Amino acid sequence: MIMTYDEHNPRTKPGSTASFNWTEATIRYALKHGVPPSKILLGIAGYGWDWDTAADKALYSSYAQLMDQRTKYKAKVIWETRSQTPHFKYVDHNHHSHQVWFENSDSLRFKLNLVKKYNLRGIGIWRLGLEDPKFWTTIPEEIKVKK
Repeated sequence: MIMTYDEHNPRTKPGSTASFNWTEATIRYALKHGVPPSKILLGIAGYGWDWDTAADKALYSSYAQLMDQRTKYKAKVIWETRSQTPHFKYVDHNHHSHQVWFENSDSLRFKLNLVKKYNLRGIGIWRLGLEDPKFWTTIPEEIKVKK
């Protein structure tokens, strides 16, 4: 399983958990170095990061937790076309600005297309229970079980 998540994390500036181009570059790296596609499971994030930019901290959060924050602070989810991932911003009750980047079923669809494009073995999700519930309808729509 190749870890194609945490491109941006608490040690980096805010940004996508796994941008499309970065994910594809990671796949190409593994293939270039002799790993056959039939041996590769693409690691997919089921979570997101909520950066408190005033405190310079990031909180690892489930999709449900992030959607609760979005609702609480009336934030609008924005689709970032360069990374093919969603994000939103809000200001909390302490007047701290936040940037939230996460994965959802739409960003998952782009990663599943890479699984098909490179004929990879499949996917693994880190960590079950944190993901957008729509993952479970998107996955069988996009990839078929290999026997």
